[in-house]
Formats: sequence, C-alpha cells, structure tokens
Amino acid sequence: MEQLSSRANKAPDKACLHEPCVLLKYNTNTAEKHHPHRLDEAPVDGAAEIDGEREEQKSKSFWKWPAVHFPRRRNAKYDLVQAEEEYQCEAGIFQKLSDDAPTSEVLPAAEEQLEQDVLDEMKTPNMPYIQVPGQSKHLPLEIGLTLMANKGPSVPHIIKLLDWQDDTDHYIMVMERPSPSTDLLSFMDVQGGSLDEKTARHVMRQVIQAANICCERGVFHRDVKPENLLVNPDTMEVKLIDSGCGALMNNSAFKDFSGTKAYRSPEIKFDGRYHAKPTTVWSLGILLFEMACGDFPTSHDLYTVSANIWTTPGLSQECCDMICACLQPKPQKRLALKMMHLHDWFKVLSLRLA
Repeated sequence: MEQLSSRANKAPDKACLHEPCVLLKYNTNTAEKHHPHRLDEAPVDGAAEIDGEREEQKSKSFWKWPAVHFPRRRNAKYDLVQAEEEYQCEAGIFQKLSDDAPTSEVLPAAEEQLEQDVLDEMKTPNMPYIQVPGQSKHLPLEIGLTLMANKGPSVPHIIKLLDWQDDTDHYIMVMERPSPSTDLLSFMDVQGGSLDEKTARHVMRQVIQAANICCERGVFHRDVKPENLLVNPDTMEVKLIDSGCGALMNNSAFKDFSGTKAYRSPEIKFDGRYHAKPTTVWSLGILLFEMACGDFPTSHDLYTVSANIWTTPGLSQECCDMICACLQPKPQKRLALKMMHLHDWFKVLSLRLA
C-alpha cells in the first residue's frame, strides 16, 4: 500500500518530517543539556531542531494507509456547525451507554457496510505481547491494545477492529477504512499548513474523547499525532488509529519511551519517568499548537507558555489559555485529561449551538 506522504514532500518551504514512533530507554546521558523553558539561551526553531532528529532515522510506518488526495482548496466544503451538532448528538448518545455493556467479537461479515483495510505485520523476536481479558493466550501488543480500545460501546473517534488473526510468524488486523479520508497532517497541508481555530476546536474535541476512552479502557496510546488521526474531509469526523507504540495503563510511572520525539513531554526528557495521562495532555497540547500555528513551539514559546502569558495574533484568549494549560512543564500543573473537554475554549461553540 502507498505510504502516507510527509509534509516535506508536499511543502518544501515548511519541511517538517514526522518521524515514526521509536522506543528509547532513558539514562542520565540522554537528558538535554539545556532545559527548554529557560530564557537564558537563544530561542531555537523547534521544527528545525526536530527535523534534525528525524533525519537520523529511517521512516517506518506501522500503518501504511492509502493517502486520499483531493484538490488543493482553501475553502473547505464541510459544514462545521452541522458537524459540531452531529458530534454533540453522538456524544450525548455515547454518554448514556455503559462501557460494561456486553459485546461480541465483530467479524467483517457483520460490518459489510464498512470499507476495510488489512494490516499484515511480520513478527520480530522482541515483539511485545500482552494478556487481554477474555483471551486465552497472550496477543501481540498492537492487537491486544486495539481490542481493548474497541471493547464496549462503539466510539466513532477510535478506529474499529473488524477481525484479526495471530499466526506464528505474522499477524493480520482487518480495520475499518473510512471513505473518504486522509490523515490530519495531509489535511492540514491542503489547508495551507494549519487550521482555523473553529476547525481546530472541532478536531480537538474528538481527539480528546478518543484519548479519554482509550485510558478508561486501559490503553495508553502514547503516539497521538496528526499522522495517527484520520479525517473525513466532508464531515470532519476524526478517528484515532495505530496503537503500535502503546502500552497498558498502570498506576506506576513508565520508564521506557515509545512514541514520537516531537510530542514527548519534559519529564520524559529530563526525569526518565512519566505517567500516562499528564503525558497525553502534553502531546494533545503540542497537537493543538501545531494545528493552530502550523509549526511546533520554540523554546521561547514554551517559556512564555510556562508563565501562562503566551499569546499569538489570530487566536482567541481561550485558545491560548488552553495551550498554556496543556503545555505546563510540570505535569502536576497541567490540565487534567478528564477535564479538558470542560475548558472555556469549548464553551464558546457550545453556547452558540444552545
């Protein structure tokens, strides 16, 4: 299958290669020499620094999803107000359902109305396995986490696992394939590299719900980024994909990092210990910054964010406050994941729809 194109291939003037998820073990030599929230050093270009890191690695995509290219357009054809109303309706229905509701294994025959895509992954000697409740044997990590994320009432913002097979040397996953769809990074390129605030808010609401449900179902995704978000350009429905870098939720701190460096939180870089939910909030903050500003935050941005004084022309104060709340360097000062959807930034549109 065609590998999703990168931003560098589409917009050389804004080259920003999103590296694949990587697994790193922390040691004292990996800590950065300069803390990114200090202002006693010259601000650096965050995207350029990240590009340098990414050039050192060969691209490997866990999900080789066919990129859907549509004509370059500045004026999207989707009705954002209608999309938001539909989201509110879906969210209300889902809220009434219990995650403990009985479910059965979903096979492709039961989902004939869905287009499908097949992921065929070769096994490696060090491939991680996990025990999933209800399964008689340990399963490859990606299958197990995707099963857990799909357990309970269907969530429209988490990709559906329709069927799977675990063989000796490889495993197969049959996933739903939304049509039309493209990854968020490609969609942002079509829009000129960033999204207007209203669209970014609509996307964030859905991603926050997906991240919350994953955590509630015991899945720490660890790699929420534009490439792992599928967008329907007509309806603006968003789906979280690819659990290949994920882990089981636990109460103790994680020590190994698996994910994309551009979205790792400060405690990963400097302490080597991190917890799932505060780290997820940080990565969501980076995602929001990237959608709203078209780039990654510089060290100067992060310094002003840590002081809760960051602003930029064209964004509402509520949006700037949301970014500041997510990107606090100390995890205990960040907005709680379960409280993100209650932030004032989301109340702006809710009041308008009421």
